[in-house]
Amino acid sequence: MRRALRLSMALAIATGLECGAAGAQDIPSLRERDSDTTRRSAAAALFQEGRARMEAGAVSEACARFAESDRLEPAAGTELNLADCYEHEGRLASAWIVFGAAESDARRLGRAAWVTIAKTRAQLLAPRLPRLKLVLAGPEDGADEVRIDATKLGFTALETPIPVDPGPHEIEAFVRGVRVFHASVTAAVGQESTVTITPSSAPPPPLAASAAPAPKPMPAPSGDGLRSEDSRSRVLPLALLGLGVGGIAVGAITGVVALRENSRANTLCPMPSACGDQDAIEQSNAAHRNALISDVALIATGALVATGTALLFLHGTPAADTPHIAFAPVNGGVLIGAAGAL
Repeated sequence: MRRALRLSMALAIATGLECGAAGAQDIPSLRERDSDTTRRSAAAALFQEGRARMEAGAVSEACARFAESDRLEPAAGTELNLADCYEHEGRLASAWIVFGAAESDARRLGRAAWVTIAKTRAQLLAPRLPRLKLVLAGPEDGADEVRIDATKLGFTALETPIPVDPGPHEIEAFVRGVRVFHASVTAAVGQESTVTITPSSAPPPPLAASAAPAPKPMPAPSGDGLRSEDSRSRVLPLALLGLGVGGIAVGAITGVVALRENSRANTLCPMPSACGDQDAIEQSNAAHRNALISDVALIATGALVATGTALLFLHGTPAADTPHIAFAPVNGGVLIGAAGAL
């Protein structure tokens, strides 16, 4: 009876391989897919190479090529060959999953023979599957995340036998990102293993909502700092006032020169309109030029003095030791002077 079953299984595998090869090379169905030629040709080449490696006994290499072919161009025939390859490799749970996918795809395509093959193969695998059942010991908040081989599982998966491939598996549990449990278990064919998750340490306390730290008070500036800042803020107005004072001096000097030249011209030629003295005419022209220079200098420097004075007033009254320009009324004019330490 067992030998008959093995023979029927071998016949089913061969039939599955035949159908898989035909499905991968079904040119009309491939043309119906909206895929680029390179991807489809790569999938077909990988499928053929997988068949060759399988026949040569290189099972792991064949499985890798079938898997890549199915990734590039999913097909029920390729999935049947991949599932068969996984079973030969000993990856029973992986084969069981892919047989289920092949059954769904074949049913969608209307391939009744493929549906029968995939369904039968999956049913025959089911009793041989290793299964892991995770049980959480202690309070419900003992863990908020459980993993099998780095795969996160929801808590609804606890106490449910989960099919896995035979071999070693890592079980972990976490609480708010901190691992509180770890165990290694070896799954055996056809056996169910129960892993009780017992946190090895108390879970970390929940993060308390902390108030935002109060801003640190800004240190009060020292007297030297204030004095330095005040001095820097008065550089521009002092410079303007300095230029203004210099311009006033230039205007005053040129004005005096103009008056002297004009007086000399009047002495040489009391009536300029009827004067024939060339020296007197040149003196008169020079007097007019200097008078014009004096007027322009006084007007421009007056604007500089006014601007500098306004800026000084905007910055407030200068400290006693801050450099500044001082104005004082005197008899018949204004006295301008500098005060403060530089």
